[in-house]
Amino acid sequence: MNLMLKVYDTMMPEFIELARLLDRELEQRTGESQELFSPVTSLQGIHDLVLAWRGRDPVGCAALRESSVGVWEVKRVFVLPEYRGGGVSRQMMERLEQLATEKGAKRLVLETSKAIPEAVALYTNMAYSVISNFGPYEGRETSLCFGKDLPA
Repeated sequence: MNLMLKVYDTMMPEFIELARLLDRELEQRTGESQELFSPVTSLQGIHDLVLAWRGRDPVGCAALRESSVGVWEVKRVFVLPEYRGGGVSRQMMERLEQLATEKGAKRLVLETSKAIPEAVALYTNMAYSVISNFGPYEGRETSLCFGKDLPA
């Protein structure tokens, strides 16, 4: 069955559920309660949701949040474990980059945990560069931030 990516401009229940599963996995991997991160994991201000579907089943999510003029933050990238390794995250990230470019973003930034090496590998392989931790991630030794300039 083929993967289908759909873009939504309003919060979807499927996205909320996948974000909840992401929080649970992050707690397991990092040992840190995600409640500590509620200001940065909040779904407030998130738009341009990308959901990956296999048939009727949502299998992955990603989203954008405008951070500052021309800079948008990638948020809540997650793929269900049984669908990992097949390029779903890459396809969602490519779609987010396309959306951000279409809407005038000049740069994407994101944060991930050092405890998720597969995410670090994905962003590195997609030409994201390590940047100084920004905003709420400043001083967080477990965080790793990335940035990528978008084509004009």
